[in-house]
Formats: sequence, C-alpha cells, structure tokens
Amino acid sequence: MIEKDFHNNKYERELQKSPADIFNYRVNVFPHFENLIGTKISGSVLDLGCGNGCAGIWLAQNREVRKVTCLDSSDVAIKKLVPRNAKYFEVQETISPVLGDFSNIGDAPTFDFIIAFGSLHRSPCLYTTLNSITKSLKPDGYLIAHEPSMQNTTKHQY
Repeated sequence: MIEKDFHNNKYERELQKSPADIFNYRVNVFPHFENLIGTKISGSVLDLGCGNGCAGIWLAQNREVRKVTCLDSSDVAIKKLVPRNAKYFEVQETISPVLGDFSNIGDAPTFDFIIAFGSLHRSPCLYTTLNSITKSLKPDGYLIAHEPSMQNTTKHQY
C-alpha cells in the first residue's frame, strides 16, 4: 500500500507538468537494442510498470507497433496520466492503459516485446513476475529491461 500511495502521489504531481517533457534517456536504448537484434521493434508491446507511459508512447510515435499495452498498478497513472499523455502525442488509438499486477500479465503468448524500465525491482516476487513475463512473450519475443543500479556499498534500506 505504501508503494501504491507513493506512486499515486508522484503521478499526481506529474499531472501538473507539461506532457511535452515526458521522455527521458531510457528511450535511447531502443535504437541500440534494435541494432543488436537486427530488427525494429514492432507488433504488440507491453510497457510493464509504464508510469507516465513514456516508453510506450515513444514507440507508438516512432515505430510500427500495432498496440502498446501500458500496465501499471497506479490508478493515477492508468486513469489520468497515460491517457492524457497519449492524447497529447496523438497516439491514443495505439495506447491501451491497463491497471494491473506484474505477477499476472496473462497466460497466452501475446506480446512481441515487453519493456520494463525501472519497474522490475518493484515486483513483490521477481520469480513470479519473470514467470508471468515468460508466459506472455511470444516464442521469438524480447524483454527489454533497464533497472537502476547502486554502488555495492549502498545499504539495503536505501
């Protein structure tokens, strides 16, 4: 509950900012990743722990994706922030905000790509989340994850 309240408050504050400024450095990984695998990101995409929707919205604007499912456990992100940002960038037909849990994405292989930018470490059980991701990825699908890192001297409470 503390985690959900933290993110709802964070996204309420973000609603006061311009949607023009949602993109961050993490989207720079997409062209690099595409060079590594030899193909562009396309098809169906899940933005896991989407927050403000920046990764999914960037893909909807810049790649040939059919659908981007933006999944987050924050009511504010899914009901207000992602729809506002998708509308601002005129990609609301491609973006599908979904309120949900990382550990129960689905049992059918649905997604060509799953993006997890700074969200996997928030999973209540990483094993269950990774199992859910595996079930949800198509056989030739990709997980693109970017997680924060800290020095080894960082104490656990930080």
